[in-house]
Amino acid sequence: LNTCYDNCVAFIALTETNIELRHHANRDNLRRSLNKWWDGSVSQTSTSNISFTDKYKPGGTASIICGNHWVARIIEKGEDAAGLGRWTYVGLQGSQITKILHLTWYLVCQQSVTSAGEKTAFMQQHTLLREIFPELAIDPRRQSVLDMQLFITKKQQEGYFIILSTDGNENLSSSKRGYCPVVSETIHAFSKDHDGSVLTLINTCGLVDVLQMQHKQDSYPATYIRGKNRIDGIFVSYQIAHTVLRSGLTPFHTFFQSDHRAAYVDFSASLLFCSNTYELMRQKGRGLQLKDPRIVDAYIQTLFDQLEYHMLWRNSIGWLRLA
Repeated sequence: LNTCYDNCVAFIALTETNIELRHHANRDNLRRSLNKWWDGSVSQTSTSNISFTDKYKPGGTASIICGNHWVARIIEKGEDAAGLGRWTYVGLQGSQITKILHLTWYLVCQQSVTSAGEKTAFMQQHTLLREIFPELAIDPRRQSVLDMQLFITKKQQEGYFIILSTDGNENLSSSKRGYCPVVSETIHAFSKDHDGSVLTLINTCGLVDVLQMQHKQDSYPATYIRGKNRIDGIFVSYQIAHTVLRSGLTPFHTFFQSDHRAAYVDFSASLLFCSNTYELMRQKGRGLQLKDPRIVDAYIQTLFDQLEYHMLWRNSIGWLRLA
């Protein structure tokens, strides 16, 4: 967090936090760490509804807004409504017609019930989905893509522009991209035509790969230390792609101790929100100094001048009559 503070990071997206965030002690530790560096911050976490007694719990996400001036723009926040701990989101208000929704999404690896470990995020989601849909053979990874696409579509209909940070666990630099809209009256979507890939979701929702937009090249560094492909990325609505100033990938073990590279994007805040963002200053209280007669006389004179200027004497008479 020290490095984030030094680099003026405004939004932190953590995918696969691997912490049981339903324990009060773990949430309190996060809050104390944030308060150490920022004057104001808001965190939204997600984890599955399956309780763990240990501190370690696979999966989970966290979205963190850093700084009072950014916190003041928050209009809503939440997590995966299905209780699967797949994503978190924070909505920010810009100008009257500009709303930004930042999503932090962890997509489980492509596995099977027989190969996945008992406590993995894949098995947590599979167990909960099986309780909801006992008659269906649901793949947690595919279902996560369909549900996320449905969630983004509904938020876009509410007027939001999207910023999506994800650990997609698939090659996000691939040129293969499908197109398949999904609709549903519930929070879960189903489609036989959808291929279940992140890139089809990105293409269908009209999102832009920021890294590919700014760094046009044939290949990109692997973002997983034991992998070969770029599986992490940041995607934005095409309407706000022009607000991106710079982007990139950091070396391993930068910012956080992780086996993934950190992806970053620097936005022009005035263009993104279509308005300026000003630093909020704390009010500095100071008691009256009553020992110096000159200060007392000046205060009384200023007080009476203000009361007369704002016509509070006349208004107070009216208030007394109404009372």
